[in-house]
Amino acid sequence: LTGALAISAPAESALGTAPTTVALSGTVNVPPTLATSPQLVVSFPVTSVGLAAQTQTVTVSNAGTSGALTGVYPTLPQSAQALGYFLASGDCGSPTAPITLAAGATCAMQVGFTPTASGVLNGSLMLTSSNGGGPLNLTLTGTGFDFTISGQTTTASVVQGQTANFTLTLQALGATSGSFTLTCPNAPAGTLCLFNPSAPTALPIGTQAQFALAISTAAPVAGTPGMRTGSNQQAAAHASGNSSLPGSSRLTCGGLALAALLLPWWPGRRRLRMLAALLAVCLAGVTLNLAGCAGASGSNGQLRTSGNATQGTYTVQVTASTMGISHTLDVTLIVN
Repeated sequence: LTGALAISAPAESALGTAPTTVALSGTVNVPPTLATSPQLVVSFPVTSVGLAAQTQTVTVSNAGTSGALTGVYPTLPQSAQALGYFLASGDCGSPTAPITLAAGATCAMQVGFTPTASGVLNGSLMLTSSNGGGPLNLTLTGTGFDFTISGQTTTASVVQGQTANFTLTLQALGATSGSFTLTCPNAPAGTLCLFNPSAPTALPIGTQAQFALAISTAAPVAGTPGMRTGSNQQAAAHASGNSSLPGSSRLTCGGLALAALLLPWWPGRRRLRMLAALLAVCLAGVTLNLAGCAGASGSNGQLRTSGNATQGTYTVQVTASTMGISHTLDVTLIVN
């Protein structure tokens, strides 16, 4: 520390003489003192349950000048660990191996957070020393995000060629969600799985939002028991993959067959490019016609084209995903 001392006498003041100035300097001896940065709160961003947030650094220092800080170590209570907080790494010691910090020295640790529940989760981190005051308690705070998927109608019974309809609900827990992705990963063969809306938007905390699921089934192929006429025959033709393809698909695939006869007379690379292009057009035509029969316009669909949706009971998984996590709901499809 530095300063100045001004000395003057009444006579000097009367004569207008400037006072005498004496420079002062000295050193303050601060005892060993435990300090942290941040000083009060360690904050984590919104993180999905079960996922790890980016670790946060806590720096511990000896703010004293007169000696070493001894017996330094951090403690994370079981209550904080149960919420998902943990010490990822660091050189600030442990209860069984405390450290010593010289005057002005520091150490650092990385604090992690993997939330175990949704909502605001507050814990604490305690720093202890044997001669520097304390202990110091830092507040750990973070928010866990989760969501639920449930169904008002989770069972539907239809005949082959009809569409089963389900009403399902999403709810955000703990924080605002991101946009959702919806899929039917195990939809039966010969079905088209459609969602409306196809990608539900972000939901505020606690908000519920319904969405519709339609599972379209292909009608039986001509000549099989239970065959029906009209539009169901057309759907059956789409799903069967045989000679009863719709006209546009037959025309495209017929062109592919004709081109195949001519390919031996075409140059090698051009032959392969043409064959690949015609095959892609043919497959696209078949898929688009089947999607049209199922009423897929404007929706997100997962198509299973290998065979028909034969009679039986199917457990169809509906998976919703957002912010790095997924949940699945089983619905029951009965095809008669």
